[in-house]
Amino acid sequence: MDPLNRQDLQELAAHEAEQCISFYMPAERVEAEHTQNSIRFKNILRDIRQQLQERGLKDAAIDDILQPAIDLLDDATLWRSMSEGFCGFITPDTHLFRRLPLRFEEVAHVSNHFYLKPLFPLIASNNRFHVLALSQNSVRLFRGTHQGLDQVDEGEIPEGIAEALAYDDPEQQLQVRSHRTASDQGGEGEAIFHGQGSGEQEFKSKPQERLKRYFREIDNSVKELLKDDRAPLVLAGVSYYLPIYREVNSYPHLITDEIAGGNPDQLAPHELHEKTWQIVHPHFQAAQEEAVERFRAAYQQDNGHASAALEDVIRSALFGRIDTLFTPVHEFIWGSADKETGEVVLHGARQEDSAELLNMAAIHTFTNGGTVYALKPEHMPVDEPAAATYRYAADLSAT
Repeated sequence: MDPLNRQDLQELAAHEAEQCISFYMPAERVEAEHTQNSIRFKNILRDIRQQLQERGLKDAAIDDILQPAIDLLDDATLWRSMSEGFCGFITPDTHLFRRLPLRFEEVAHVSNHFYLKPLFPLIASNNRFHVLALSQNSVRLFRGTHQGLDQVDEGEIPEGIAEALAYDDPEQQLQVRSHRTASDQGGEGEAIFHGQGSGEQEFKSKPQERLKRYFREIDNSVKELLKDDRAPLVLAGVSYYLPIYREVNSYPHLITDEIAGGNPDQLAPHELHEKTWQIVHPHFQAAQEEAVERFRAAYQQDNGHASAALEDVIRSALFGRIDTLFTPVHEFIWGSADKETGEVVLHGARQEDSAELLNMAAIHTFTNGGTVYALKPEHMPVDEPAAATYRYAADLSAT
């Protein structure tokens, strides 16, 4: 899976150009259906080309804009390594492609800004989580949503106890590297030590000490990868390992419940997802109910710390004032919002230069460190398309 962090979203939300191209598509992960991915993508490019032609662009200009996407058509490795969904954002000057654990509906959109509504589940606090699967010989970090898990490939996470501790001893480091070199030429690629005083022997003699050192290496890597993320982290592993890892953990959103038992290496991603969702869903529900109660208390007091006035909420999101935002899924409010003056104009129906304001509010809330809840309409704290608690009281009506 490819990362999509706060900075990416912030840049996408702020970007405006004459041609901002956004596309989303579901992807097939089963080997027998891999060819469907490139075929679907080719159809999306055809749709985008038509929209650009309708905006007055000539074929040569269109080819220049779409070239980074066209180049992907022949990338067989990409289409064989898809996530649940694939999306991209293209302008004449830049492009960004991402495989994500969301099964998107097919969308091809050309406007003066990027269409980001389908990314909403990735920023909703009642949907995102992480899983850290620990074993002696492998470590896997996953990002997940309600739809699935994808392994995080970027960054450096120790592969096993030998990997984590190889750098304690130059001779051991050389042995690991030598073994890897041999494995690159046809071996299985497992990092192990050989000879007297091997990592395996030391592990058996001082298991807890070595595990703590090993887990500190992992914790440092996880902390770097997740950075300012607030999504819950679930541990999965042999029962003996998990309390030891908790001793060294520094990620503040590690939750109490865990997947303990056998070696998690034996679980397929979909099995790990099912077990993890059973843990995080009640956690999400409890946090959501507490947030709703906080909103209702502030809203009833009418002290300026909560609002359900649509224009005020949109404006507050642009200015980074929102602590917690509630907005219904699958609802669209089209309009425009000036990031300098805070002026909000509702369009009623979608126009060529319309932005989807609920999504805009969600993106800005998330990138400014706030919390976003995507709810079914019947679960909204008030019968309005948006509601928010503010970090501080402000008279926004005069803005």
